[in-house]
Amino acid sequence: MINAIQWLEQGIYVENATPSNMLRNLAEKLHPVKTQFDLIRIGSAHDGGYLLPNDLVGIRACFSPGVADNSNFEQDLFLKAGIESHLADFSVQGPPAGFVPKSFLKKYLGSVNNDT
Repeated sequence: MINAIQWLEQGIYVENATPSNMLRNLAEKLHPVKTQFDLIRIGSAHDGGYLLPNDLVGIRACFSPGVADNSNFEQDLFLKAGIESHLADFSVQGPPAGFVPKSFLKKYLGSVNNDT
């Protein structure tokens, strides 16, 4: 019989499902909110690009877990706003080619603290 520690070591997690009415209530609360800031695109036009409020003054660092082989967002963020990025991703050997982050950690971000 496998105990809970062995399950965790194998990456198996057992959790209660969230009731569907709670998920519906959350979904009803999620919607765009207009602020005094216009949105700007940072990164590429597709995957690797995001819309952000044009309010980057005072932001000194970006933390990006799970970058894979795409750092368009982090590179553009540095070029446009001078914001350096800290990257983490166990699935790749290092930061994407052509981009030098402030730091790179070869780890996944997750709920378990181990070598990966």
